Amino acid sequence: MNLGTYIRSHMDKSFGYGTNDCVLFITNFWEPKSGKIYKVIKDRLGLDQSNWPASIDALNEVAKSKGFGGTTRMHLSLMKEIGFSRHTAKSDGDVIIDPKSGALGLRWREMGAFVAPEGVCLIRDETKYGWRL
Repeated sequence: MNLGTYIRSHMDKSFGYGTNDCVLFITNFWEPKSGKIYKVIKDRLGLDQSNWPASIDALNEVAKSKGFGGTTRMHLSLMKEIGFSRHTAKSDGDVIIDPKSGALGLRWREMGAFVAPEGVCLIRDETKYGWRL
């Protein structure tokens, strides 16, 4: 799937979970390459689309209840378990993590594509690392 087409197709899409849809946004791009993202989320967190947390705060509570300490640590741990590795030389399509919120995004054209309630928005990528399979 072409990354630019994928991101543009989500720019005007309303997201029911707001920022918390970041996992669904990046997973729908990476799942065909991984084949196990949803399985790891279900096995480790007990979450699927039937009981997805309704906000980033609710996701943070799930992370704490599962012993991760917070959303960012949970995202990092699960990405490593799935097979993602950290790279200092970032590339388009890399998963990036917003250092303030712990939200996941996709790197594209030196920007970060992050989910907002009204759709995907692009912001300057100030992350240190990109994550890829």
